[in-house]
Amino acid sequence: MNPSEYYKKLNQQCEAVFDESLDKDGLPGDVHDLILNLSDWNSAISQYPSAHLINNAIEQIDMSCLLCLKGLHRQSFKSLRLAIEMICSSIYFSAYNLEYKEWLIGGYDIKWSVLTDKENGILSDRFCNAYFPECSKIVSPNWIQLKTIYRELSEMVHGNNQTWDIESNEIKYNDSLSKKYKDTIKKITIMINLMFCIRFLCELKDSENDSLDSHINDNLNHIEQIRIKIGGPV
Repeated sequence: MNPSEYYKKLNQQCEAVFDESLDKDGLPGDVHDLILNLSDWNSAISQYPSAHLINNAIEQIDMSCLLCLKGLHRQSFKSLRLAIEMICSSIYFSAYNLEYKEWLIGGYDIKWSVLTDKENGILSDRFCNAYFPECSKIVSPNWIQLKTIYRELSEMVHGNNQTWDIESNEIKYNDSLSKKYKDTIKKITIMINLMFCIRFLCELKDSENDSLDSHINDNLNHIEQIRIKIGGPV
């Protein structure tokens, strides 16, 4: 078998997994909802220059879903992790404009440890108290949740030993990893709505919230402070 034939065979295997995934998962619908969610936030906060990073995140989520549907799970989780980094960076840079300007010209690197810093990051008490102080009591547990999501994705990216037990060296449908991916998408959807609300909700005019209300209600209705802020019951 020559190299071209070999990779054609791999592609055929990917196509077979893709068809099986569409039949079983319902994954594209969950991912599409997340992308619509991000697009609505992008429109609502377009006055912030760093909002354009959300487009980078959407592109990575699209690629991540496609890779997952084709059975390329490790690569899929890598793209999903990058999407989270882009989303968190868009929020962080909206508050730290100097770093954003430096990043644009290549003088500043995005660092996860900075984005999630306990003292100054996007889920720090300082950050929340500045933008949505009513939510200060919920910041700490969600900071832990964000770090957990990222760590689980990083285990796949870095090839931690236990990850080789759940991912086959063959290209085939993997029910366990597909479910893990779907669960991660749901967790990310909740988390991104929370982070955007903490940073931007108090600064948006009511007319700018209309397209976001359904996303916020679907994902954060259990958080009283946010529910009240968008006109929900106490």
